[in-house]
Amino acid sequence: MLSAADITLNYAAGAKERVAGLSGMGLDCAAGSLVALLGPSGAGKSTLLKVLAGIERPTGGTITMRGEDWFDGGRGINLSAPDRQVGFMFQSYALWPHMSVRDHLAFPLEHGFGRTAQPERARRIDEMLQLLGLEEQARRRPGALSGGQQQRLALGRAMINRPRLLLLDEPLSNLDPNQRQSIARDVRRLQKHFGLSVIIATHDHREAMQIADSIAVMAQGRLAQQGTPDHVYYRPANRFVAEFVGDINLVPVRAVEGGMIQTAMGALPAEVLLDPGQRVQSGGVLAFRPEAVRLSRTLPADAAGRVFPARLKDMARANGLCRITLEVSGCTIMVHTLDAQPDAGPDALWLEIPLRSCHALSMLEEPAHAD
Repeated sequence: MLSAADITLNYAAGAKERVAGLSGMGLDCAAGSLVALLGPSGAGKSTLLKVLAGIERPTGGTITMRGEDWFDGGRGINLSAPDRQVGFMFQSYALWPHMSVRDHLAFPLEHGFGRTAQPERARRIDEMLQLLGLEEQARRRPGALSGGQQQRLALGRAMINRPRLLLLDEPLSNLDPNQRQSIARDVRRLQKHFGLSVIIATHDHREAMQIADSIAVMAQGRLAQQGTPDHVYYRPANRFVAEFVGDINLVPVRAVEGGMIQTAMGALPAEVLLDPGQRVQSGGVLAFRPEAVRLSRTLPADAAGRVFPARLKDMARANGLCRITLEVSGCTIMVHTLDAQPDAGPDALWLEIPLRSCHALSMLEEPAHAD
């Protein structure tokens, strides 16, 4: 597996001012898994990929891959980029306009770390053309390909020589929504087919949730949280993660006393809402996802959580999902449901919030690990 710890990269004042640095960044990628680096522009995702590939040299920290030291700032170790045997797909694809599809796939096998003899080279190219669905385009140049075909070609070129680690920098950002979903499935299919360890940078939480085994959320050059998609989504480490990975309801915490968390919606038991050892002060928030709550016209007799009267503010339907906005105890609450809810008067709705679906969060954006 790959493990990066305490990675720091500081740029001199005035140099590369548009490139994000790294500060104590950590990351784990299990063998044969796909990790999504998720964060906004400027979080340092591309910088971290270049550090892992050996293109950028960090100023501190350690990187190991399957027990081999790739970088150790304290011991002066910095394995060269070719020796790391990393495949890298840039956001721009970096395709050569004068070369055919087949020539693109042949290039790493002829000049890269995975050089092979002609019979094996031809077999791998034919296999990759079939996997990419580009057999009929084998003799075409990039200018004659669609955007999705160019993307698949760049992906195939990056993985044809079986890299020890494959790095993909925002590979889907230039595609339309339908192409994004199709190529995302291709990435996952090919990653599983070849058993590659993959790290993909993205700013789209839906994309990360769709394809990743593990999601590492980055903010300002730091790791905010890493864990499975479900853990990051349902148990975010802090408010930044909670808001970045999807729609979420945040209710202000007024005080924590006597084993109860006092919120704008009433007092709730702290032992249910806090992880072991966790502390949340006044100024924190109570967080729960819009799809975790239950909405009904009548007061539920079998409620498993806290129930509040709610007033309908807005409702919209899109892609089979009903998005409802409510006012509850002076707070604006979102509800997502597959059931079409009829218009209701100001006192006709009841909102049930299962406490096990709630999580108290600090306002601080402290880095945290989660499995």
